[in-house]
Amino acid sequence: MYAIIAGGGKVGFFLARELIEQGHEVLIIENIGDRAEFIANELGNVVLRGNADEASTLADAGAERSDVVIAVTGDDEDNLVICQVAKRRFGTRRTIARINDPRNESIFRQLGIDATMNATQMMLSVLEQEIPQANLVPLLRLRGHGFAAARSRSAARERDRGGDPWRLGVLPERRHGARGRRRGRRLHAQRTRAAAARALFRRLI
Repeated sequence: MYAIIAGGGKVGFFLARELIEQGHEVLIIENIGDRAEFIANELGNVVLRGNADEASTLADAGAERSDVVIAVTGDDEDNLVICQVAKRRFGTRRTIARINDPRNESIFRQLGIDATMNATQMMLSVLEQEIPQANLVPLLRLRGHGFAAARSRSAARERDRGGDPWRLGVLPERRHGARGRRRGRRLHAQRTRAAAARALFRRLI
């Protein structure tokens, strides 16, 4: 398999290293000189200096013969453009994009990106699988935001005893009187939760 990875950050670097160890042909496209030099020193001659969202760079990378183009930059717009150019201009068989903002996932799907990696959903899945003793109970899933809120059964019991049900670190439900304040604060809470999940994921990688 020939894989082109757009973005030589932590995600792109470690993904490329794993694929190389599995015997696949890999090329990383990185536009920052120092980073490209670091990748070359660590992984060998597997990096191309350039902007992956430009057709000329993808042509130099051999996108027309690639099996998959994986866009993992820190910018959703760049990842979308990279995948679209690869598929429409060069006929790449499969395109995979990293999504930093969960709200953009539906757009990527609508525009024909074959697969996406949503950091927030990945973190939620890990939490649900790795911390079963927390007895997480899904409360709601925000449509178009790709984020689910959850709390523990023990938190509910704490509330019944008159204590602080959110002392375990689970974000509280908002209660407001005026509709305008409720809507504004709810949107703020959504942004805060998504930002916290993304920050946690970046620390892990």
